[in-house]
Amino acid sequence: MRYRIRADARAVILGEGDVVLGRSPYSTLAVDQGTVSRVHAMFRKAGDGVELVDLDSSNGTFVNGRRISAPTSVKAGDEIKIGTQRVFLDAMAIRSAIDTGRIVIQLPTEDDDSQNGAATLVGRLDP
Repeated sequence: MRYRIRADARAVILGEGDVVLGRSPYSTLAVDQGTVSRVHAMFRKAGDGVELVDLDSSNGTFVNGRRISAPTSVKAGDEIKIGTQRVFLDAMAIRSAIDTGRIVIQLPTEDDDSQNGAATLVGRLDP
């Protein structure tokens, strides 16, 4: 599973490293809001899930209405706030492509109305 963290109109993907939220422009996800500390909170992968850590912020980090003081497991759909700023955690399925060696090409034709003016060629590429 892959995760995206959103606040305001900004978003980042949670990769192998931590995602730090705060007012500082050096934060992974900078949030320009008065109740957010310069370095407020951090998301990190924990096993198959995600943990949220408050970084000794002034106005607190909240999960489902409860202020957290220790690393806390979070999931998509939880109500997350840093100060009064709402933050969203989205779970995204990982898309993977399998190289089958198959190629599909659509070519325009003038006399084939069944394909909306296109012919489809399907073949294999041999190495």
